[in-house]
Amino acid sequence: MAEKNTYYFQHDYNARNDPDIISLRAEYGWEGYGIYWLLVEMMYESADSCIYNKAIAGLSKCYNIDITLLSKCIETAIEVGLFGSDGNKFWSDRVLENKQYIDGLRTKRSEAGKQGMASRWGSKSEAKNEEVITPLYNKITNDNKGKEKKGKESKGNEIKRKDIYTDDFLNFWNEYPRKDGKIPAFKAFDKRIKEAFSVDAIILGTKNYAVYCQRQGIETRFIKLPATFLNDDLCFTEWAEKDMTKHASSNGSGRRLSADEQRQANTMAVLDSFINGEVEEESDPFAMGGILE
Repeated sequence: MAEKNTYYFQHDYNARNDPDIISLRAEYGWEGYGIYWLLVEMMYESADSCIYNKAIAGLSKCYNIDITLLSKCIETAIEVGLFGSDGNKFWSDRVLENKQYIDGLRTKRSEAGKQGMASRWGSKSEAKNEEVITPLYNKITNDNKGKEKKGKESKGNEIKRKDIYTDDFLNFWNEYPRKDGKIPAFKAFDKRIKEAFSVDAIILGTKNYAVYCQRQGIETRFIKLPATFLNDDLCFTEWAEKDMTKHASSNGSGRRLSADEQRQANTMAVLDSFINGEVEEESDPFAMGGILE
């Protein structure tokens, strides 16, 4: 089945009722019928579509068929006209016709494919597969030069992507406490700058949020994604207005947060992450490090 030239021949659904087949079945039953189709399959597999008499003994051993039964089935098939023979080999005219038909179809499809390629390239001369050897000994042909071009473009895009980040964005990125989704974050940052938001305000809000996350001990996976921080109802503007220079456990007004308030802050951070789709659904927000204990 793995060979290139595999033939899917037509098997008439009522072949068992063919007069010649009935004659074969009358002598050797369904076993003879099975042997007949075994021989037909082998003819399709053979380069010249024939089976030679000298191979009968080998077939008997290979397929565990009694050689006397096998020889008689072949003789009967020849007598009734299922197979042709010249005394040295035997064949099926039906198999020969089918293989010639299939080979003809393959030739026509191959020619049609060549014409299609010639049309695509503009002329037959341009469709010739002329080879060019590059300095790196890579072989470029008309078949693969498009891929070569795409490969170069892809590499160029990778190089350009590294150069798109501005210094202001990199400052923001270095300050932000979660390093996920750099490209979406850059797009969100660039959008805010084009909307005339101050870089200093964004950086200040980022620093304050980072301090808050550190003080509260919020796990990285529960920290907002950078793009979310920049997009979510202008979250960064609220953090830019907060005063994080107070006591590490204060709420901005100087009053020390109670243990319950600290746990509540952690819980809100977790739930916020779930709402923004930044935490896996199978995670349990009420079992994260004893937040609600």
